Amino acid sequence: MCQKKLEMQIFSHIVVDLCKNDFLSPYLERQIPEEADARVSCAVRIATDAHQGAEDPAFDDYCAEHGLPVATIACPAVIGTNMNGLPRRIAAGIYRGTFVHIRDNGARMSVIHATDVARAVSRVAGAEGTFTLHDGCDPTIHDVAEALAFRMAEKRIITLKPRWARLWYGSEYYNILTSNHLLENSFVEAFPDFHPADTLNYLRTHVYDESSL
Repeated sequence: MCQKKLEMQIFSHIVVDLCKNDFLSPYLERQIPEEADARVSCAVRIATDAHQGAEDPAFDDYCAEHGLPVATIACPAVIGTNMNGLPRRIAAGIYRGTFVHIRDNGARMSVIHATDVARAVSRVAGAEGTFTLHDGCDPTIHDVAEALAFRMAEKRIITLKPRWARLWYGSEYYNILTSNHLLENSFVEAFPDFHPADTLNYLRTHVYDESSL
């Protein structure tokens, strides 16, 4: 059962600092089974690009007070219901009809689905250190946008030449969309038995129902 203590949340025997990524809470509730009379024995912090510097000091104090091993999962771009960061910005643009592809844009980004982040919390619990996590596929931003559009009743995204796209987006967002957002995958290296799903394939093939996130 999830219990709140300031910005921390406790899932069974794991205390988690979501770093304001509250959209992950329902995924954790589904992935980590309740244990009767479970005692908190380890801690996990989830860090994304959307909330850099949002670590909860009370989490650190709690872990130090109880001598808990702390594992940090760094996963900059998480895709899931109510996601944040760059994936949310892209999805919002698609929904509003303001997102356009940039012709010949080969920029890539490392992504992970929220379901696998929740699975990773269970797997890393009890370890110490910082582990970067993504699905290992590094899709293009073009393909990320198309997969998100597919989930929105297959919305159509037009393509503009780079100079027109720069005028459309402005330099700041244009530079973000034409830059690589890649990272290592030290989580999978440390836990070779952990196999995250291909995030974009999940978006295109998962059958969503009333109980899905």
